[in-house]
Amino acid sequence: MRRLVLVLVAVVIVLVCAVISLVARGSGHSSASQLPGPVLSATAGPSAVPSTAAPTSTASGVFVPPAHYVALPQASHTADGLPMGWPHTQQGAIAMVVQHVTSNWTADPVADSKAARAYAPPGQADQQASDAAAGAQALRKAFGLPPTGALPAGASLTVWPIGVQWTALDADTVQMSVLLRESSSPGTGQPAVTRVAVTSAMANWTTAGDWKVIESPPPTALPTPYDLGTAGFNDEGWIAIQQGDH
Repeated sequence: MRRLVLVLVAVVIVLVCAVISLVARGSGHSSASQLPGPVLSATAGPSAVPSTAAPTSTASGVFVPPAHYVALPQASHTADGLPMGWPHTQQGAIAMVVQHVTSNWTADPVADSKAARAYAPPGQADQQASDAAAGAQALRKAFGLPPTGALPAGASLTVWPIGVQWTALDADTVQMSVLLRESSSPGTGQPAVTRVAVTSAMANWTTAGDWKVIESPPPTALPTPYDLGTAGFNDEGWIAIQQGDH
């Protein structure tokens, strides 16, 4: 009997250690995975994402610098208030998608539809504009905001692209995953909640001489979202975004 008790105690200790190990490994991981909406919707965040982010709280309390950056070019001009015109390079494709995200995740169906239409090829503009309007309503529902009309006093939704992974399928097509930091509050005195998420997009160089977001099947798997400043950001292969002259 004594031997049996010792064996049971040993089993319990092993199980407890296993649980602690799993918790420790997941402690730097975001509580969010993938935000709702179309394959690529986007944000109320600033039009220029800073090249570095403020220190992020981690399990260890230590900010881990990104291992790699990608420098993105600026747009050459604007059309209807939206940046347009990027070089025919992989970095140009990423810059367009980052701007698409920045302009198209506002929880405002009208603004999101406008941005989706601007960054879509002509044959897909109507469908992407419709998807963007539906995505805006999905965002409102997900974050506890009214489905229509003006946001309540103090309500906010802000999204910043902070990381990217990409694959050039050919000289004119780039598939990418974009890491987002999202902060939202339903207002009424409630504090904002900040999370990270990941979405995907495919950019195509069109005959109009610019990059556009094209409709594509969603990927079977997306990289795990980790906030910039955590070890997981580097371990998962995320590349930090550096824009403009920063």
